[in-house]
Amino acid sequence: MKEEQPILVAVWCLVYNHEPYLRDCFEGFVKQKTNFRYVAVVHDDVSTDNSAAIIREYAEKYPDIFRPIYETENQWSKLDGSIEKIMCNAIEELGAKYVALCEGDDYWTDPYKLQKQVDFLENHLDYTICFHRLQCLKQATGEVVDEYMVRDMQGKSSVEDLATENYIHTPSVVYRLIPEVMLLLKNLGHCLPGDYVMWMLLADKGMIWKMEDSMAIYRVGSGIWSTSQSYRKELMIIKTLSKLYVVITNPQAKQHLAEAISRMSESNITYVGYLERQLNQIQHSKAYRLSKAILKPFKWMKRKF
Repeated sequence: MKEEQPILVAVWCLVYNHEPYLRDCFEGFVKQKTNFRYVAVVHDDVSTDNSAAIIREYAEKYPDIFRPIYETENQWSKLDGSIEKIMCNAIEELGAKYVALCEGDDYWTDPYKLQKQVDFLENHLDYTICFHRLQCLKQATGEVVDEYMVRDMQGKSSVEDLATENYIHTPSVVYRLIPEVMLLLKNLGHCLPGDYVMWMLLADKGMIWKMEDSMAIYRVGSGIWSTSQSYRKELMIIKTLSKLYVVITNPQAKQHLAEAISRMSESNITYVGYLERQLNQIQHSKAYRLSKAILKPFKWMKRKF
């Protein structure tokens, strides 16, 4: 009986207000055909829609697959790496050898996805990450297209390649669980994008392989990260790259990270200078002075109320 076997793969699944997409995601889990046991650790971060109810439904129907975590306080908003710690601890307790990823708004399309990727990693011990081609679903139009948001890296790659830019989509990954990497992930604190940090830490310990099979759908425009403002994103990325620079051991990868930090920092300094000049112009404009004069008599209302 498969239920009596040790768990070989743990699925890392984060959920927050994913009600419209969650059934697609979970059906991709339950339809997997494997000769090993796998479970899905599903973390609901106090969703305000019906996501938690859907998780309970699947956990009751498939108790051998779903391991839900229901929070009473939103963890992501703490910005302290709480989610990473919670998920790493939960997965380590399962004793899994590999970890697959799929957030609640994405989904797998190939029922043999896990089997194919685990077979590769079992037979190639010098590889720590196996990912694959996928398709992107544009939420605004409903159009499904071949992946386009990342560089097309084929076959074998390394941490040196990954340090120049991220070319891995989250729902395509199965990685080898390495205790040292899990410990680093828990200790680095809040990092965005967190998946890139995970890839880099793993790639520092082994090689990366991309399968040409298209086996998942990545939704574009549905997640918090994919819809964040570009300036805010860049500041987060600079902080993340700085943390990675400290812990990555590969010299060439460190050099690429340093170059990226320098390039992005200079770009942001230029942008801040531009904003300051624009604000200075506004403050010295006739319209601004007129608006201040018009609003001055009403200041007493603000003090009173």
